[in-house]
Amino acid sequence: EAGTGKTTIVRAALRALRAAGSATPFCFVTSEGSEEMRGLAAGAGALGVIAKPFTPEQFLEVIGTVVSA
Repeated sequence: EAGTGKTTIVRAALRALRAAGSATPFCFVTSEGSEEMRGLAAGAGALGVIAKPFTPEQFLEVIGTVVSA
């Protein structure tokens, strides 16, 4: 499974929040932007993934989508 121990913990926490009914928008900022990681993040309930390195424009594009959700 993609991701470090930290991203695994964050995904688990996000899944728990979603299971508890929280709809707070969430986006992962990660060093791994693989399709597998994006799928895992989406499966956990994230609305976006920003893979490092990224430009300010890329950051604003993804965050804009998350904030407007």
